[in-house]
Amino acid sequence: MNLLKKSSYFKTIALTGLVFVFSLFGFTAAFGYGGGGGRPPIVQDITAVNYPLTLAAGQTGDAISNFGQRTATLHVPGDAIDQKTTFKIQMSAANANQRPAGEAYIIANKVFSITATSINNNSVTDFNEDLTITIALPDMPGNISNVKVYYLNSEAGEWILIPGASIDPATGIASFSANHLSVFSIIDGVEDPMLIAKEPKKTKTNNSGKVEVLGVEHYADGVLIRAKNKKIYVIKDGAKQHIFSMNELREYAGQPIFDVDDETLEQYGKTAEEGAKEYGNGNLLRAKNRKIYVIKDGTKQHICNMQELRKYAGQAIFDVDDETLEQYGVEVLGAEGYGDGALIRCNKDMKIYVIKDGVKQHICNMNELRKYAGQPINDVDDSVLEQY
Repeated sequence: MNLLKKSSYFKTIALTGLVFVFSLFGFTAAFGYGGGGGRPPIVQDITAVNYPLTLAAGQTGDAISNFGQRTATLHVPGDAIDQKTTFKIQMSAANANQRPAGEAYIIANKVFSITATSINNNSVTDFNEDLTITIALPDMPGNISNVKVYYLNSEAGEWILIPGASIDPATGIASFSANHLSVFSIIDGVEDPMLIAKEPKKTKTNNSGKVEVLGVEHYADGVLIRAKNKKIYVIKDGAKQHIFSMNELREYAGQPIFDVDDETLEQYGKTAEEGAKEYGNGNLLRAKNRKIYVIKDGTKQHICNMQELRKYAGQAIFDVDDETLEQYGVEVLGAEGYGDGALIRCNKDMKIYVIKDGVKQHICNMNELRKYAGQPINDVDDSVLEQY
C-alpha cells in the first residue's frame, strides 16, 4: 500500500460528495467513488500471498507462500530485474534424485523450488541484485550445529552450500540471500558440497508391497496404498501420488491395494509432480468451500455460474484440499494483473469491488472502503469484470 507523505506537494484541494482528490499527479485513492478514468498509477511495492508475483522493472515485491505450517518468502528489490517477470514458489517432497548421500537428510524431506519467468516466457535465473529468501520449518531439530541451507546443482548431482545463511533454532526460520534461483533445502549434514545419493539397490518386493532400503521397510515404487478416507495413491520416487479417477486406476488393474493408517501415509509426502503439476490446462478443481475452478496456464480461474460450467459438460471435477489449490494461484487478467486484495471499479456503473480468492466482492459502503485507504482503484470495463 502506498502512503502519501506529508509534503507541500500534496494537498487536499477539493472535497466533492464522497470523493477525496489529491492534487499534482491526479492520484485517485481508495477513499473515493470519483476520479477520472485512465490508467491507474503504478504500484511500487507488490505483495503476493499464495499466488504468483508479477513485477515490472523497477518494482519491489514480496511473494509469500504458505504450505500448512511451513512458509517460504521471497523478497525482490527494485533493481533486480530489467523486464516484467513472474515469480513462483512451490514446495514438494524430495525425490530419489534429490536426497543427499550418507547420513545427511533434508529437514522434513521438503524442497522449495523458486522460479522466475520473463514476459517472453523465458526462464530467469540470474538477477542484478541479491534476492532475499526465508524458509520457515517447524520441523527443525533441537541441535542445528550441522544444519545448513543448500541449493541444488542437478547437473552435477550435488547440493551446494549457501554461505552466510542464518537459521534461528527457536523459530525454525532460515534466511539467506541469492542472486540466482533454484531448488533450495535445509539439510542436516556435514559435507560441502553434498553429493546426491545413488538410489540404493532394493530387495524383491514381498507380499506386503514393501522393500527393505538401508535396513528400513518402505512401500516400493509402483505400489498402491489406500488411506483411511479411501483415497488411493501410487508410490513414485518414494513419495505418494494421488490417483484421481477410475481411468487412471485402471492402469494398475489386477494390482493389490494396501490399506495404511494416517501416520504411514504422512511419511511419504507428495511427489513433485503431484505438488506442482498434477493438473493441466482445462482440468476442473473443486475446493472445500465447493467453489469450482478451471486450470489455465498453471493458474486457477473461478467458474462463477452454471452457464460457464456447462462449457465443460461431461468433464470430471477433482476435489482438492486447500494446500493443493493454493499452489495454482489466481489467473492474472489484464495488463495490470488483479490478484487478491486489488480494487477494481466498473466503468459502466462506477461500483467498486475487491478481489478475494479470485472472485470480485462488491464494496457496498464507505466504511468498508476505508479499510483500503490509500490503495489505488483500477478502472475496468465489463468484459474484465465478468471474468471475476
